Amino acid sequence: MEEIVVVAQSRHSGDYQAIHYTLYSEKRKTGKRFARLYMGAGQSNAQHLAVIESLKALKKPCKVKLLSDAQKFVTAFNDGSMEKWAKNGFSKPKKQAELYKQIYQLLSHHEMEIQHLKSNQRDTFGDDTLTKILQYKDARYIDGVEELYSLP
Repeated sequence: MEEIVVVAQSRHSGDYQAIHYTLYSEKRKTGKRFARLYMGAGQSNAQHLAVIESLKALKKPCKVKLLSDAQKFVTAFNDGSMEKWAKNGFSKPKKQAELYKQIYQLLSHHEMEIQHLKSNQRDTFGDDTLTKILQYKDARYIDGVEELYSLP
């Protein structure tokens, strides 16, 4: 099973939320960076959308190390809350039940290790990209995920 490191992060400004994620293959020493701009998603939703988009990009089951800035999601996964919510049909958390349900379904295809993305682990390229996307509200990022470039 291929090992993939995923860094998913987000930032918001007013009604705009930008996400950026990097997929990196440990075996091949290569990766790809992606970005997307949402309107009206809300900050915590953008964090969850970054996780969802990054997991959708994985085309086959992998061993995934996911670093996310969505602290509530990371805690819910690691303390077993997400499993309990799944057993109860995601009646909790009411506020973001659909997002958690979608994440849970995407996680089921992979062997997962999830950690909170601390400030000293943040992808500075991703931070710069998020800042530029929000500053210019670049339309090419609104309709779908834009691949920025492949890593060597």
